Amino acid sequence: MLFKPDLNGAAKVAGGRVMRAARRRVIALTITLLILGGLGYIGWNVFQQKQAARNAARPDLSVPVLAATPSIKDVPVYLDGVGAVRALNTVLVRPRSTAS
Repeated sequence: MLFKPDLNGAAKVAGGRVMRAARRRVIALTITLLILGGLGYIGWNVFQQKQAARNAARPDLSVPVLAATPSIKDVPVYLDGVGAVRALNTVLVRPRSTAS
């Protein structure tokens, strides 16, 4: 027999193919993650710019308050309908003590 096949060499070649395939998978996964990360970063920046523009477009303005003379009366209560009611603005009113 002039040529005796080297079985260890065949295993090395097959192992090299497996290593190349694994390396390609890792590279493809890395590139995919980089692309997705870049797209996420761009999307986050666009979202932040829209939030900043929305907040800058509507500054907190003072609300005019009208004063009236206080009086004691019964207040009629009407409850008509289904749903929930939430106040648009709330105010905390405290009496001032008159120290003479």
